[in-house]
Amino acid sequence: MRKIVTVALTFLLVLVFALPVIGSSTPGGPFLPGKANHNTEGFMSNEQLEKALNQIEANSKGTMEREVIGETNMGYEIHMATVGNGPETIMIQNQQHGNEPHGAEAAINILRFLTSDKKEAKELREEVTVYMLPRVNPDGAELGIRTNGDWRAPNHFTSHGFFTSSVPGWDINRYHWFDWEDSALFQYNHAGIYSEQFGLINGRSLTGSPREYDGVEGNLVDVGFGTSDEYTDEIKEQVEGNIALVSRGSNTFTNKAANAYEAGAVGVVAYNDEPGLASYSISSEIPVMYTFEKYGQQLTDALEDGEDIYVEFQNSYPVNPVPEAQAVVDTYKKYEPKLMLDLHNQFSYVDEDERAVTSSILWPTNPDVPDDALEMSKQMGVVIMDHMEQYGYANVNKFPGGDAPEIARNAYGIAGSGNLLIEIRGQTQSEVGQTSNGMLTRHAQEQVMSVIRAAGDGSLYEVDASRADTELPTVRDRYRKSLPSEEEAEETTPRDYEEEEEVE
Repeated sequence: MRKIVTVALTFLLVLVFALPVIGSSTPGGPFLPGKANHNTEGFMSNEQLEKALNQIEANSKGTMEREVIGETNMGYEIHMATVGNGPETIMIQNQQHGNEPHGAEAAINILRFLTSDKKEAKELREEVTVYMLPRVNPDGAELGIRTNGDWRAPNHFTSHGFFTSSVPGWDINRYHWFDWEDSALFQYNHAGIYSEQFGLINGRSLTGSPREYDGVEGNLVDVGFGTSDEYTDEIKEQVEGNIALVSRGSNTFTNKAANAYEAGAVGVVAYNDEPGLASYSISSEIPVMYTFEKYGQQLTDALEDGEDIYVEFQNSYPVNPVPEAQAVVDTYKKYEPKLMLDLHNQFSYVDEDERAVTSSILWPTNPDVPDDALEMSKQMGVVIMDHMEQYGYANVNKFPGGDAPEIARNAYGIAGSGNLLIEIRGQTQSEVGQTSNGMLTRHAQEQVMSVIRAAGDGSLYEVDASRADTELPTVRDRYRKSLPSEEEAEETTPRDYEEEEEVE
């Protein structure tokens, strides 16, 4: 009897949905069974996604407009589709992380529905304007990685603003700065040493903001460790009006800088004597740029071979190095949507009752978010929480995110929009199989559509926002079918993430 009731209930729920069904089971779905392989063949490639957008646009009878808002490092176009002309505006960005694909799949289904001739779709188009970004990170989708495809991205060093990964590329979700000069990369004294032979060498300034040192330039002169004994009369003559190259060791950076200044140098390039960069800050009369061991060795080798190296100090990141994030920021500024949704995928979790967490949500948590934007954000969360209760397998949880201003969820909240992060269970490298992909996509689109509908009929703004704080479960534990070996974990885990599962 129980099986008959369950089947009947599932059938009834399917009937009342306006969106096309993906898969025959209730949203949520099973974990990957046994030793089955992860399956990503069902997800759209960049070419397939663009083809789908072309088809929707061609069939939309003018109800959808499409534009290219930017281009990635690998040359892929970033698309945005606009549907509707209603007063309620909502921007939805998907797949900032390349290995988090369900939002992009849901976006295409939502666009198909919103551009259709169905009565509800027509009514929604009169009430809501939807700005849909189906895939913000085409590079990552192509490569199957979290980050974008930028081999120039430095080592992961979050305290210095480097949100990257063991695979070359930037974490797009950490670079939504409205004013780039407020960013960690600009403010944390990151500096570049530019030469014609080597291009721009990344480092950081030990002596203040690199803005103060733009234009400091001269020939590079190797002075060993930069001790006072090494400044012979010959070296002093060479270094006067030029740049001293020194290695870490034997004396302090402060002494190295003072000795170079006394010899008449206009700047110092210091390099580490071991991998990485230490966090030093010193007082000096001249700028001191600090770079990595491998770059220092390249410079000293070239000088030993008799090359002349003319260098110029620059800010390594005078503009945002993440074109995808900048494209979203610029598009937001252009359209100023009232609401935003940001779809991601997380790892597999279970709650305190050992039920699978099918999605987690979170509103902006930065203290500078205006009260009205925070209220709208939480109202969207409550709408999703209530809507998903009708599904037996759905289990919405609170995501434990941080308050960094450059995270999209916080950045656009600070800008004044209601903003909500949605994390669907299942990254492509974790326990996601063909059985559950369709159900998780359906799970994503149901949550997005619940917000669109609530914004359209105005019920969103009647919701008690405080329920997000009091009724949303917060307890969850990472679920693993089997623990990876130490070697596998080292190969697949992004470097230096303190809490990998809590990184948006």
